Amino acid sequence: MNHITTVGVDLAKEVIVVCAGDASGRRLFFKQFSFLGFSAGRRTCPPEAILSAVREPNMRFVSVKSVEQQSILACHRMRQGSHAERTALINRTRGLLAEFGVWLGRSAATLCRSLPRLAQDEAIPPRLRRLLVQMNTFASSISKSHNARSRSRSTPNTTRMPSG
Repeated sequence: MNHITTVGVDLAKEVIVVCAGDASGRRLFFKQFSFLGFSAGRRTCPPEAILSAVREPNMRFVSVKSVEQQSILACHRMRQGSHAERTALINRTRGLLAEFGVWLGRSAATLCRSLPRLAQDEAIPPRLRRLLVQMNTFASSISKSHNARSRSRSTPNTTRMPSG
């Protein structure tokens, strides 16, 4: 039997592995593709494992997404990442200020409002004041980017994707 009945695709960060097999699970085709334009030999997952996994009844498959769906997911991931970066920056800043005896509570809004004032506070060492200016700029940039993405998300999409 040389009829392909199963095709497995393993999507990794730098390599895509495509494997096809017949009804008995025997490999008929195997190919590795690299985003760098050459076949990478570092992939450790054997083709038989891909075919076996694809045939498992409890295997979760990734649904095919339209370009629009994928772009919406990309926006969500960027938004989540920006939120995580902003939270980490605020927590790091709060911790650094606490080491110098400055405690502003847990409110992110209070900290962000206080950064310009703290950057001018002579009781804080000059090097830390310069860092506070940088942190304020970075936090503001993240917030502006986050707000812009939120606004664009609420704007109706007038671009229609061609079907088919």
